[in-house]
Amino acid sequence: MKSGNSIASSGRQSLGKRDRSILSDVMRYRLTTNEIVQARYLPTAVPNAVSKITSRLATTGWLTRRCLFDNRTYFTPGRQLCMHFGLPVSRSRPLGPQTLATALSIANYCQLSSPSHQLLDEKDYASSWTWIPKKLRTLPSRSSATLWPALVGE
Repeated sequence: MKSGNSIASSGRQSLGKRDRSILSDVMRYRLTTNEIVQARYLPTAVPNAVSKITSRLATTGWLTRRCLFDNRTYFTPGRQLCMHFGLPVSRSRPLGPQTLATALSIANYCQLSSPSHQLLDEKDYASSWTWIPKKLRTLPSRSSATLWPALVGE
């Protein structure tokens, strides 16, 4: 990260554990919604409180706000998130209709079902299915869990 980037500096300092968990979910599932964030992290909060959190993450560049339909939104990784984790900048663009439907369905199923499920990432594939060649693992090679401590200075 460049130290001269004031948005990055202020955004990094304000990231709490819950923010990092939300961003990890966005990297894993390609998107999130206020409904998912509320169900996973703030089940007793009012929707306005959830909107404030996602709006703050969008304003600081960690998330990118996209229109889902009517006045509902979804969030994709922001440029800040892409830059820090080596994701392609295309991950911050709006999802196409087919990808949006698929990613939203997977995120809702995995994160809102009881018991919850987790979409596998490369680290999960490497430990559970060693026979899958590395070039066929399409997710970023670094786990978000190992990068957050370096990012926030813990």
